[in-house]
Amino acid sequence: MAVLDEEQKKLAAKAAEAAALQPDPWSAMVAGSNAFLDACLERSVQRIVLIDAPAVLGPQQWRESDQSYYLAATKASIQTAMDQGLVERQPIDALAHIILGALNEAAMLIAHADDQMAARREVKDVVKRLFDGLRGKPSSGHA
Repeated sequence: MAVLDEEQKKLAAKAAEAAALQPDPWSAMVAGSNAFLDACLERSVQRIVLIDAPAVLGPQQWRESDQSYYLAATKASIQTAMDQGLVERQPIDALAHIILGALNEAAMLIAHADDQMAARREVKDVVKRLFDGLRGKPSSGHA
């Protein structure tokens, strides 16, 4: 658990750094998500976070660990984006869980792909469409 926590802290820091460079909360969430997915190309992230942790801890405890690092920040970003009119109003809790679930599945896809770089490129395109669709209006090309 300590090894997972340390790796999760590193991942969360990378996502936060990417997010901090963005002009608004929605772009920040997209950038943070992409930084997380880019980090999923790293062997240590794959082994510790995406392969060993779910196998050793079980899916529920792994999920709880993941949520402890990302769920509150995701909800806060969504709320701020809605407050600023960047995203259509919708249930924040459900949306945050769905976004995290989609990102975790994307991370697993990358980690288990034969061609991880190709998988990451495909995931980037899909994540862009997903985030653009959640906005409910055409975006300015962020993702």
